[in-house]
Amino acid sequence: NSLPADVNVFKYKLVGTTTLSPLASRWIEFRAWFDQVSKNPNFSPVVEGIQPTVWYLDLKNTGNEDKMWVMWYIKFMSDQNYYCVYPWIPSRQALVAKWNDADARAGKLYADSKLVENWDQNLVAWPSYIPSLDWNGHDKLIQPQVMKQRLSCDDQRSRLNLPKLQTAMQGMPRDIVILHFINSAFMPFMLSWLCNTQQMTGVHERTLVVTTDRGSEERVRTFSTRVHTMFLEGYNNINGDLDFDSLGYRRMLKARIEIITSVLEKSDLLFLTEPDAIWITNLLEIKDFVGSQADLTGFDDELGGKGAGFVLMRNNAAISCLWRKLLQKQELTLAPYQGQPNEIVTYDDNDQKYFNALIQDMEAAGMLRSATMDTCRFRTGKWYRREEWKDYFACMNVVPDIVNFNWMVGNQAKIQRAKLFGHWFLEEDGQTCKPIDQTLVRARASFTGGAGAMPQAAAAPPVPAPLPFPQAMPNMFVPPQPNFPGAQSPVNPVVPVNQFLLSSRMQQQGILLNNAYSKFRVNPAVNQRINNLLAERFRRVGKIRHAVK
Repeated sequence: NSLPADVNVFKYKLVGTTTLSPLASRWIEFRAWFDQVSKNPNFSPVVEGIQPTVWYLDLKNTGNEDKMWVMWYIKFMSDQNYYCVYPWIPSRQALVAKWNDADARAGKLYADSKLVENWDQNLVAWPSYIPSLDWNGHDKLIQPQVMKQRLSCDDQRSRLNLPKLQTAMQGMPRDIVILHFINSAFMPFMLSWLCNTQQMTGVHERTLVVTTDRGSEERVRTFSTRVHTMFLEGYNNINGDLDFDSLGYRRMLKARIEIITSVLEKSDLLFLTEPDAIWITNLLEIKDFVGSQADLTGFDDELGGKGAGFVLMRNNAAISCLWRKLLQKQELTLAPYQGQPNEIVTYDDNDQKYFNALIQDMEAAGMLRSATMDTCRFRTGKWYRREEWKDYFACMNVVPDIVNFNWMVGNQAKIQRAKLFGHWFLEEDGQTCKPIDQTLVRARASFTGGAGAMPQAAAAPPVPAPLPFPQAMPNMFVPPQPNFPGAQSPVNPVVPVNQFLLSSRMQQQGILLNNAYSKFRVNPAVNQRINNLLAERFRRVGKIRHAVK
């Protein structure tokens, strides 16, 4: 966002390995540096404050740091103040692209970038001025006032004309508006959240639920007469489960942003949230949250930014500009796919990346202030992965205010996990609420080790072969994904560890367990490798747990 329109190349402090082509002199220098520093057993090639360091340390904790050699090169470049040169091509096209994994349903490969279709000789012209970007992606030489001009918005307000929105918000307190935007696939989460918050003062009265189908709106309105609802017409074709990054998912995101800009104009504070979460505390009564002096307050998304689906915002020009800029980005992303079916999965950047990039740019320009809540109190779904969560031991025995259900692929997977930990407030009939007091007591116990703290898995078929390590955690082998109501994966990854890890002997005999992975063939050698790695990990974790106890 901070680069001028005529820039075709830039320098960045972070190196990428996909098409790395270092100068021979720099590579020789790096090898000499590596030979020297690697002899020091206390030396660690980490650079504070960047995401690759987090990945490297995660690998180091499991003894696999050798798989990330590039961390040494990143440290070398940082120490020597070197940069990597990148092309900057309009329309997000690239000179080189690599294949992502095959999409199971589309049956074909997708590239991570679009290749340049029309050659421009200027792409290989060396300009007189090359922007030098710091770790945060900002040009060190660009003054804040220049960046502010590039990011500024006009005074235009929301383009949506929604008389129904005015009607839906009639009689609603405007000091804080809690906004949920859901499709039909997210209805179980919505009902569980309504049960969860039914006794929290002022929550339902300040809640606006926007649905993309009429049936969902009627069901929410019937379930809680205090909640305000609105049916957004024109989106019936993207109801149901949506694959993450599918065109249907992206069109839902665009619709949500349009609703945000409209509701923002009608409230003092807008709290955008999602119902796939458990509220232990009434968030409206947390003074350092609702009373934050920042323009935007969110939670740590575990990726160096803020979660785009959980944000408290002030109604001011900066926040309005932020969401309008984000809407423009989403429209540009969708423009090439006009008329194509919702099921198609694309690999363009998502709103989460756009959202945090805009926040960083606008903060650097002095246009807005943001704040992040304490990670022990406002948690992501990574808490469910126990020791894999970086703050697990620091937050042990601390009862949070809220835990989001993200960092899990698939709606049914999230629901099963919430039930295992006692974080689900809807009865099995899907119509009535569980006893609120008892359910909250069990939920709190899951964070402090009290009665009912450990999740109880549903009955499963016996496992013929004993495992070489104790079952200790819910399944951690789930790719991290940003969260959005209705996002769904074709794979349901929630199974107890003792069901997921099949021995090589069982595989060779053709024994398949009744779990979500049973339809896939597992290479015995790969499976054994996974077992060995996990055995070593759990041995280390067991030592840590024993020391803590």
